[in-house]
Amino acid sequence: MPSARTTFAHLNARFAMLMAALMLAMLVAAPAASQENTIRATLLAEGAVAPGGETTLALRFTPVSEEWHGYWANPGDAGLPMELEWAAPAGVTIGEALYPTPQRLVIDGLMNHIFEGEYAVLLPLRLARNYAGDDVIKLKLALTYLACTDRICVPQQAQLQAAVPVGEDGGPNAAFTRYRSQLAPLIDAPGRYAIAGNLLRLAIPVAAGVEVGEPHIFIRNRQLVDYAARQGFRRKGDWLVGDIPLAENVTRPDRLEGIVRLGNGRGLRFEAEPGAIPSGGKRLMALADERPALWVLLAGALVGGLLLNIMPCVVPILSLKALSLARAGGGEGEARAEGLAYTAGVVLACVALGGAMLGLRAAGEQVGWAFQLQEPGVVVALLALAVLITANLLGAFELPG
Repeated sequence: MPSARTTFAHLNARFAMLMAALMLAMLVAAPAASQENTIRATLLAEGAVAPGGETTLALRFTPVSEEWHGYWANPGDAGLPMELEWAAPAGVTIGEALYPTPQRLVIDGLMNHIFEGEYAVLLPLRLARNYAGDDVIKLKLALTYLACTDRICVPQQAQLQAAVPVGEDGGPNAAFTRYRSQLAPLIDAPGRYAIAGNLLRLAIPVAAGVEVGEPHIFIRNRQLVDYAARQGFRRKGDWLVGDIPLAENVTRPDRLEGIVRLGNGRGLRFEAEPGAIPSGGKRLMALADERPALWVLLAGALVGGLLLNIMPCVVPILSLKALSLARAGGGEGEARAEGLAYTAGVVLACVALGGAMLGLRAAGEQVGWAFQLQEPGVVVALLALAVLITANLLGAFELPG
């Protein structure tokens, strides 16, 4: 049975998609001049096309500022894919859109598949052998899509045109060469998939010598998997095996396609059909429910903390504290109270440092534990403090109290 939080997240996603769809319908009914797009779309043609041949079209999307992002063919939990309505002469066929490798954006537990900055979607244009039309193919496109920031979404529409000469191709186009380099290339061998319980199990043929890092699989089939759930991965020879939690009430597809994004940011496009999934192999990433139990994590943290007490940078401090307690000359209760106060001070200092790190991360900073040691000023201050402590221990001066 799904949890209340999961159900609420799905309702949030459906509500966001419904509102975006209503806004999109209102925009389509309005005049084109009533709204300036926040992600500008341009339709480009690579070059001429001969009868029986093929050329490439590009839809280039350019945000007016860095905060705006567009969406992949499967936008994820929220968002909308672009919709294209072509007007083209007889004998002209425009194929399926080819996308760059998307990125992940998680907001309030909802996973979105997005593009940041300028990007281009490529579409193949094929011309029939018996084409008998004009010497220049005039294309018209009514395009609707969605542009969002982290806070708002604005439906977009554009009426685009392009002219494609009929004839021999004039050679490479530098812009299209760059656009192609950003696409996820198709793996020439099919993958395999199976549904086992509440998991989609997927085997993608990736050569054993390819470094995959921490991969992520973007499934193009909509409403099949839980987008925000953690994915598990194993390496078995020339197979990259992924386990992805399913969405609710799914039906088994006849064919599966998507993009696997590798740790270095490169993507590989794959197509998969039902088949046997390799077993065993080296574990790369565990599913959320395969992680150790909480008590195991806490026990590991306790053991790690005890081991830290014998580190060279910790033992002298503990010995100094022990000497301080021994010289105090107070009773057992006083020593216990001072020890507890010392422990509380250490814990509170670590909590404060951890809270500062989490706060900086929430504000968008890329920081980790001991991030303060990356600042020269902090390093100089710690060096000065170490010199003062050393001088105090050598008897150069005494602190009151």
